[in-house]
Amino acid sequence: VSTQSTGMRLLLFFLFLLSEATAKQVVSIRQVHPNVSPLNGGIQVYITGTGFSDTVQAEFSTQPNKLFFSVTFVVNTDQTMTASFLAPSSNQTLSNFGSWVRIVDTGAYSGAVAFYWEDPIVISSVVATASGSRTQYAVKGTGFYDGILCASPVHTPVAATVKSATELTCYLSGGTVSELILIQKSGASVSFSLVPPTTTTTTTT
Repeated sequence: VSTQSTGMRLLLFFLFLLSEATAKQVVSIRQVHPNVSPLNGGIQVYITGTGFSDTVQAEFSTQPNKLFFSVTFVVNTDQTMTASFLAPSSNQTLSNFGSWVRIVDTGAYSGAVAFYWEDPIVISSVVATASGSRTQYAVKGTGFYDGILCASPVHTPVAATVKSATELTCYLSGGTVSELILIQKSGASVSFSLVPPTTTTTTTT
């Protein structure tokens, strides 16, 4: 009898633990829009997911361990929830592994989702020079940082060599391309045409 009683207590204890684990809140993110903020922050970021309420808070990688209260909260027709937050500022454009946002509600955290801080880059000039089987593109502009990719209409993205916030170099195979494309970490891109504008010559008689 004693053995049966002990076995019953262990079974009940196991079922209790199982119910506690089942009842544990699960918070998840399905979408973050927009997924990029200017370096000075301040934009409203909408996070859609499941398992959270109007008490949800957000944590951004630029200020870890600091929680931000939501500005708005709605329950959508598909039973997902959308909360909005004001993005904090960042003093630098972070690398992929350091750029994220996650949410927390009643102690339950979601997984981290990519979120970026960057200002739009500007290309002011590009000089192309043959370099063996490749072409070197010396690019001048503003807002450059490590992690920018170079591409063209016929080249897949490759890493740029960033010299400063105003200068970088790209190496692409083959001859000079018609258009050089720089891609930022968020996926935003800017292009620079290397095709001289056509001119029309008018002959008078």
